[in-house]
Amino acid sequence: MSFYKYLFTPKLFKEYSDMTSIASIYQMEGLEKFGSSLISFCGLFFSLAKYGSPMLTLYFYKKGYLAVDNLGHLIKISTGIGLIVVISYCIRGFGRSQSESYKRFVKVLEDAKANYNDTENKKKLRLYDFEFEQWPVDWSMNTENTKGNKSKKLVVTSSRGNVKWVSPCSIAAFVAIHTFGLKMIYPGSIKLIQKYLHPMLVQGRAKMIIENRAIRNKIETVDNNQIDTIFIDNRASKSENGKTLVITAEGNAGFYEVGIMTTPIELSYSVLGFNHPGFAGSSGEPFTDQDQNAIDAVMQFALRVLKFLPENIILFGWSIGGYSTLWLSTQYPNVKGIILDATFDDLLYLALPRMPESLSAIVKIAIREHCNLNNTDLITKYNGPVALIRRTDDEVICTEENNIGTNRANYLLIHMLKYRFPNIFQTEQLTFAQEILNGTIDHGHLSDDQMCLSLILSYVSENGSSYPIHIGDDYTKKQRDQMFENVKNASMVARKNCNKKAALVKAKNRRYVSKLKPQQELQDDTKDACLPDSTTDLLYLRIVTSKFGLLLVQVSYFDSGLQIKEKAIKKLEASHSPSSLFTDKTNCFKLVRLSTKNTFRDYDSILGTNVRNMEEFLMLTKRPKSAIDNLMKVHNTCGPTEKEILMKTKHLPIIRSSISSTLSPSMDATFFQGDLQHDLRKILSEIAKYSAYILGSLPFAEKLIKYYRQKILMSLYNHQDIVKLLMDMGFSQENVIRALKLQGNNYTMALDWLVENVSKASVEEHSSLELSSESIDDLTESTYKKLCKTTFPSTNSIFYPKHKAINIKEKVEGLLEIVRYYSEKNNDSNGLQDTVNSLINMGFPIDEIQQALRATSNNQTAACEWLLEHSVTNQNSTALRESIFVESHILKILLNTPQIQMSLSSPKFFIAYCSMLENYSSLNIFFNDIESQSLLQHILRTYHEERIYFHTFSNSSSSSS
Repeated sequence: MSFYKYLFTPKLFKEYSDMTSIASIYQMEGLEKFGSSLISFCGLFFSLAKYGSPMLTLYFYKKGYLAVDNLGHLIKISTGIGLIVVISYCIRGFGRSQSESYKRFVKVLEDAKANYNDTENKKKLRLYDFEFEQWPVDWSMNTENTKGNKSKKLVVTSSRGNVKWVSPCSIAAFVAIHTFGLKMIYPGSIKLIQKYLHPMLVQGRAKMIIENRAIRNKIETVDNNQIDTIFIDNRASKSENGKTLVITAEGNAGFYEVGIMTTPIELSYSVLGFNHPGFAGSSGEPFTDQDQNAIDAVMQFALRVLKFLPENIILFGWSIGGYSTLWLSTQYPNVKGIILDATFDDLLYLALPRMPESLSAIVKIAIREHCNLNNTDLITKYNGPVALIRRTDDEVICTEENNIGTNRANYLLIHMLKYRFPNIFQTEQLTFAQEILNGTIDHGHLSDDQMCLSLILSYVSENGSSYPIHIGDDYTKKQRDQMFENVKNASMVARKNCNKKAALVKAKNRRYVSKLKPQQELQDDTKDACLPDSTTDLLYLRIVTSKFGLLLVQVSYFDSGLQIKEKAIKKLEASHSPSSLFTDKTNCFKLVRLSTKNTFRDYDSILGTNVRNMEEFLMLTKRPKSAIDNLMKVHNTCGPTEKEILMKTKHLPIIRSSISSTLSPSMDATFFQGDLQHDLRKILSEIAKYSAYILGSLPFAEKLIKYYRQKILMSLYNHQDIVKLLMDMGFSQENVIRALKLQGNNYTMALDWLVENVSKASVEEHSSLELSSESIDDLTESTYKKLCKTTFPSTNSIFYPKHKAINIKEKVEGLLEIVRYYSEKNNDSNGLQDTVNSLINMGFPIDEIQQALRATSNNQTAACEWLLEHSVTNQNSTALRESIFVESHILKILLNTPQIQMSLSSPKFFIAYCSMLENYSSLNIFFNDIESQSLLQHILRTYHEERIYFHTFSNSSSSSS
């Protein structure tokens, strides 16, 4: 076979038998090795001539070599060098034609170029590592599918190509930046350095391919540069980190083969690395516009080909790669976060100290017009999470050796925080910031992290989370210093140059204030801007649901709102609750944080929002869009006017008049002086009892009873944890048990009672309540069995069912006992006893007190006024809490309405009634359910209408008399 075919074929480095075995190095022999050495020497010579062309031109001009008489000698020398190059190519081509391994490689390469869309051809080509220049393009920004989707914003970093007046300094700056200047800024683009590092690059690339199954791709940019990239996909791994992609941007002498990719790889993230234009296998030159196009193409490749979402992408930039990272974050502001490792604020301040002062004017023009890497302008355009890592022994980023105060990362941090927290940074704080940053960064002698974080979160909850945050305008100097130290510690971590992973692991444990998301972002993720481990400390959250009560869910500090919901739903699916009967078929829920009363969004993280252990959340069902649209249609429909209603109903009798004529003055006073919460509780209790009678004859009854048996048992199991939790707060065991007994085992109400009464003498007033000597451990299943014997005397067979069938009467009785249990669980019998004692101390007889409380719905103030005006007869004291409301005409009106009648046969509404009896605050939960909301609004509307009507009737009766 003719050797001409092998004259310009690529150099082969390694070949793999498969992607998991050790790669074998291709060994050049004989003529191929000799020819390649000559070509490499000539390439090195031309490179040195290019970089030193200004000095060589000046030298030749001074010696007169550029004169016309000497041009003949230059032509002869150039011709001789050209012949050597041609002969070298021929020798190398002939040597390659004699190698069987190389001929197999060329055959695979030709097949791939002929049909690169064939998966088999791609697979065979990836078994070889060769000069990337002749690798076929895997994906291009210039294809028809991507041309119409370029939305890149222009960031002026270079004036190359602009027509304007040219000064001698501008000409000198242009020549300098296009010869040796750019190579000084990006020494990794120097061919001599690349040749020296070549064996390490090949070895590092082979290690990624074999150990991490990395895939190498060539991406073409909009300016036709070809970028060398490598992708490690960990989405199929067990680690949650694999679902997040980290795009790395290397430093000015860094390559992805031996750069910062190793850190996210060790943490099991999916990683996409690339080499800057002009580095290793990437073509072009690392001018700012070419570098922007390169990283933009990498991002588009991740979105379109690798199918990652922006909110699942972290940008990681090292040194000068921090500019590429910041620029990309301004184009894609909804990325998950960015990490800037050992970066700077402005390239100009690093260049000036390293050049002679006499050339400072040329340096400024060269940087500002051709390579303006100004990170301070970019960092104010990105409002997402930012983590800065400062190298304490970095001699490149510091303008003075061994002076950490001159590290340019300090100035980038101050500039970012000045923009994000403008009112905190005044003249005194800038001086204080310099003093802090001149020393060790990991000390917090002034800052109270919890206090500062609470202030920021309080501001954000009221004003939104978009930057800048105008907090600190009314702070003192000390408070501003504390706030600066807090946000500084939250945004920067300091580590020595040798330990990148330790720096990132340190960074993940910080509660980043800079993780606050802007209002226009819909997704996050959030989550963290750094690279956390998947194995973190765990905590428990109390998730309150509208249908299944309280769930205790174990989560990680780095979980997001979406992950919390997923874990809660999995726990619901794994439980034995009759979810098939009462749960919607969709999992469209939202979380509400009770401590802040705000929605906990899907991208909010536990760590970023300072969620604490055992904190309570509400998990509510979202309204489907169709239901909202239908509701809007109903609201937009014009109803009849009041005049039309009167005309259509004029023939109907006035029912209210006949009802009101039978009312007694005492009943009017009852509803006028009654308490809404107390009355509503009685209404719900009676409606639930009627529902129990109906549901007892339906097939759902046994499942309902079984469901509440498990729920009551679970609440008693949690009682032990509640006692321990309250005792950990400093309250004694005796007071804790007393508070739980008084407040019906309600944690929140018990805590409020302890805070209000534990240090007062009023605690002793309850000593008459006999407290048993049960220990904390007795409040478990033994207490439950005792409860079944006392509270459910007639339903032991129901709560502990045997093989015999349960008749309808037993089912009804079991459901009624459930209603009685929740009706009496949080009743006010103990508070009522205090009210009775207070009225007895005033001198009123017990029989009149009982009648007064009955007439005023247990309202102490109203009862006292009633006693001063009325004299009543003695009645049975059990009437204070028994069946006061059964004969109420409001209850009769409600029971005659179709809304209530339909709800009596619904298990869903039975559960709703019992939940509201158990905890009155759950009323807000059911107001977010469309069906429950309609029913509750009907109850409240009827209740208020009747009370207003009674009050009007009572006043009119009084005036007529």
